[in-house]
Amino acid sequence: MLKLILRKISSVRSGHAALFSLSPLANGEKKIIYYSTGRWSLGFVWRGLASSQALSSSRRGVEVETCNSIEDLKRLFRASNSYVLVMSGRRIAEILRAGIPPRRIVYYAPHVEINKTVPRVKELYAILAQSLFEFNLFLTKGVDPRRVQHFPAGVNRSLFYPPQSISDASCDVDVLFVGSSYSSRQVGERFRKGYALQIELFRRLSECGLRVAVVGPGWGESADLLGSQVRVLDPPYAEFPNLMRSTRLLCSVAVQEGGPLSFPEALACGCSTLSMMTGFPLGFASGSEGVWHMPMGATADEWLNQIRLILSQHRPSHWPSSGVREKFLQSADYECLGEKLASLCFPAEC
Repeated sequence: MLKLILRKISSVRSGHAALFSLSPLANGEKKIIYYSTGRWSLGFVWRGLASSQALSSSRRGVEVETCNSIEDLKRLFRASNSYVLVMSGRRIAEILRAGIPPRRIVYYAPHVEINKTVPRVKELYAILAQSLFEFNLFLTKGVDPRRVQHFPAGVNRSLFYPPQSISDASCDVDVLFVGSSYSSRQVGERFRKGYALQIELFRRLSECGLRVAVVGPGWGESADLLGSQVRVLDPPYAEFPNLMRSTRLLCSVAVQEGGPLSFPEALACGCSTLSMMTGFPLGFASGSEGVWHMPMGATADEWLNQIRLILSQHRPSHWPSSGVREKFLQSADYECLGEKLASLCFPAEC
């Protein structure tokens, strides 16, 4: 008993627990509450999950809520039979201090926190890992395998699907990059995203006469770095499927990713992808199903040569599938992921 009391005091002092834990309303409405991080990319994930039929209250009786403040979270938690979905280790520390018990926290592990300590990680109700690489990392940390789920970056297949008739020659974009621009102060993010290499590829691909475009926050203010031939696009999300269907190759030079989030969408639209050997592409042999990867440390010349090779071939929407692509897309469908999340939190009802 004394050991338990001392452990509790230690957790409170470290900021990883509250003196008194909150309790959900056992017979209340079933809810999954997303405590928002405000991150641009993770907002896409939650929006996809929340819009799935699997998390529709009329179908499952499970409500979904989003909140941005601790006070709102505490109010919602106490008034419902709920689990809290968190997409940041820092946010986990916040809600633990607010009194949310670990057994009611579901941690969607963003790849950017791969080397960070997650508070009370072995006590959390569940951990959702984007890639199999991250899945296995949590197992090496001693987390109970029953608590870790492979939960890939999702895709809404009612929106993202292969073009019916468009040919490669009719595509509007040869090479598309998706992701944020970063300021000179964000040294770590610039390195992780391969910022210098990406800027060089913008210039060199444009000089080759290829139609290059980029989507993401901040690029409009960085237009002087891109060159006049690179198009900075800012389509509403509803237009993303059409953009993917009219793009020949989606490219990412990031050295470490969990998705990338846009890659399943590109794959569903029959668009080729090229990235470093990281994230979900590791589940594919390079060149299989239109998924290509580059070795770490590849030079701009090597990237340029690989891009030319890929563009010399038809897009995967023209290929017969071996089944690997379809199997992945089924597992990444937001309907499947929503079902998985609902069943995980409320297994008796699903």
